[in-house]
Amino acid sequence: MAASDQTAVSVRVGVRRPSTQQTALPRMVVLGVGPRTRKWLSDAYPSAVVKRPERRANGAVVEHLRFGHRQDLRGLPGLGTRFPSMIRDSVGLALAAGATSVDLLLARVPGARPWELDRPEVLDVLTAPLSTLPGTVVTVPDIAGPVPVGPGMALDVPGVARRLVRVAHHLNPTLQERWQLCLLDCPPEVASGTVLSQVAGTDVALWSWAGEGAALARQGWRSAAAAVAGLLSRRDDIVFHGKTRRRIELGAGRSVRRLSGIPQPTRPSGEACLNALQLDGLGDVATVLGETTLRAPVGGWDIATLRTVKLIHRRIRLAADEFVFRPVTSAESLALAAALDIVLRPFVQAGLLAGPGGEGTPTIRGTADRDPTTPSLIAEVGATVRPWARRLDVRVGVDPGRSATVEVRV
Repeated sequence: MAASDQTAVSVRVGVRRPSTQQTALPRMVVLGVGPRTRKWLSDAYPSAVVKRPERRANGAVVEHLRFGHRQDLRGLPGLGTRFPSMIRDSVGLALAAGATSVDLLLARVPGARPWELDRPEVLDVLTAPLSTLPGTVVTVPDIAGPVPVGPGMALDVPGVARRLVRVAHHLNPTLQERWQLCLLDCPPEVASGTVLSQVAGTDVALWSWAGEGAALARQGWRSAAAAVAGLLSRRDDIVFHGKTRRRIELGAGRSVRRLSGIPQPTRPSGEACLNALQLDGLGDVATVLGETTLRAPVGGWDIATLRTVKLIHRRIRLAADEFVFRPVTSAESLALAAALDIVLRPFVQAGLLAGPGGEGTPTIRGTADRDPTTPSLIAEVGATVRPWARRLDVRVGVDPGRSATVEVRV
């Protein structure tokens, strides 16, 4: 080769461990709303940014950040501001309750106040980013605001009821499609009306505080739902244990010198589907009482059961998606059944899944439907979810070039 044709090339190869803090899927998400201001959380917490803010056609912007135990939360929206919000306290409370991290989706909507979560433009702008976070526990701490923390203030019962119903029904399609669970605060005064019947059938669990006067004054203004969501987000596992009778360390709460004139939450109304955090003594610790969700039939689904079934559904869907571009043959139908067997095996080994009669292993049958108009791979799963003895029937359909469909009957 002639000298003029030779080119010196210097190649430098480096290996760096990738940072997965902001790329891993979260376990808990807080939804909030705030006005459009010049101060962006993304600028104050650049290392916490998951996705850069994007302006929507209506002028709204969503900030997506992730907070951990080492971050200073004092820059988050709090009660001592022009637009008082529960976000700062709720993120800290969830982390103290055990959450490894907390994602915040904050909708910046012109003219919106933190508790105006039922505005259509707020709900619409939050739904899209929420749908990208499958399997998460979702909470909305400002839904009961503005918080009555001083003399002369009172809870807006009709406003809270309206927001609860609208938020629950708007989020529910996303909660079901993306395998999520939403925990919402519902003061007993609100639960005594028709709210519970109006939100029945949604993948939502409602929470309130219970305790004596001094304990309620110190802690009752906080988000009980955020505390429980933090407890539920402690581990990423396939075994979701029940949390009833579990204790949560809350810290000292606010300082209260006298109780007269300070609004206090009333005691739970006795509604079976309104879960409570029972404050012990002065309120430094709370005990979880109940974990019922509002999925139909109401009272038939506790949190652990619902999360387990959602996780099984999600794992099956992810496995089936791998066969979207496979040919419709008997061999591929057997391969689909084998893939589902591998996905379900950890649940069987953990004692969560058994055969249709409660014994043995789940039955899995794969077939190839060669109908020329709609050829597809089909797999049918029969199982029992233990220890709740719930029969679980799953039908998986994979049409070439399309997303897999998973029908779950429980």
